[in-house]
Amino acid sequence: MENDSTLPKKWGFEGNSEFKPEPHTTIRGALNLLESNLNQSDNRPVIPMAHCDPSAFPCFNTTEIAADAIADAARSAKFNGPPPTVGILPARKAKGVQCRVVKESGGTQVQIGGEDGRDWNR
Repeated sequence: MENDSTLPKKWGFEGNSEFKPEPHTTIRGALNLLESNLNQSDNRPVIPMAHCDPSAFPCFNTTEIAADAIADAARSAKFNGPPPTVGILPARKAKGVQCRVVKESGGTQVQIGGEDGRDWNR
């Protein structure tokens, strides 16, 4: 980009000096506001919203069967890319759902129906 001397040397905007942010306008402020409204007599455990790692809480543990299924899929090297647009056949069969792809002038649409395909969504 060429250096044009007709362009202004600084940005043409600045902060609003009349705006005084309240503490709850920050993420920490919003979290503090939520925590201050918790019922202190309720003894149920509360998971902090800003914790970022749910694995420290037992209610978020992944079941062994799910972890094994993910590991098996990764080791098989069959799923190293995106799935086909119609979905993965074993997954569709497991749920008893049929899919079909409809190409229209405005684009492509995936329609989902029951096992027999009679209740296609529109």
